[in-house]
Amino acid sequence: SYRVDPITGIPKEISGSPLKTRGEPQSITVDYNDRYAYVANGVTKTMSVYAVEAQSGALKELTKADVPYLEFPRPAGSEPRAVVLHPQARFAYVLDAIMGKIIVFSYYGSGPLAVEPSAQYISFDVAKNPVALAVDPRGKFLYAAHGGNINALGVYAIDVYTGEIKAVPGSPVPAGTSPAAVAAHPGGQFVYVVNKGSNDVTVYHTDTAQSRFTRAGQVKTGATPVAISVEGSGRFAYVVNEGSNTVSIFAID
Repeated sequence: SYRVDPITGIPKEISGSPLKTRGEPQSITVDYNDRYAYVANGVTKTMSVYAVEAQSGALKELTKADVPYLEFPRPAGSEPRAVVLHPQARFAYVLDAIMGKIIVFSYYGSGPLAVEPSAQYISFDVAKNPVALAVDPRGKFLYAAHGGNINALGVYAIDVYTGEIKAVPGSPVPAGTSPAAVAAHPGGQFVYVVNKGSNDVTVYHTDTAQSRFTRAGQVKTGATPVAISVEGSGRFAYVVNEGSNTVSIFAID
């Protein structure tokens, strides 16, 4: 964990960092209220929940002693690889890479992400070889990058009342070779899939009103791109290239 200097942009490690995890952590995300962080742990098949200290930014892992009616870390399928949160803070989606499922968790009151004590999580089958997730910033769709012999973007409509997901007509949409990551534009009108096999990014235009998702083009990156981030204003995207040890920076039209 790092505190970023607002003037220079230089990060400084926070006291107590690094914090021990539960075994092969795959991804981390922080909720929209900056109160909790969620980590998908591959080996232990769980999702850990960390409270974020408001002043220092330090993390504290929650245990059953903190929330007696829940089990921590949360069981999360066979190989949890990614966790993303619904923008209205209603649901979380965990990608189970081995089973080819997306697991839906619900928030319980105003506390950390959880299911009610008597409830079990719900899982939904998706296209084969899911590798990464992103959520539409308006909360209408869940996006999954599918690798292997699928090489596509899966688009799943979200039921805003139950959190259930359902593939939209025409999903999955073709991508490049061996997708590795997916990101949604903050405005919601574009989706980007990073393809590590073809060294490029597939750009999709989204018409969410009509549930239409059109491939708008391919943009070359460095070698073996594996991750993408779109900054908050929606003007720039950053792609990490594992094969060339570089970051590609893109301006967004």
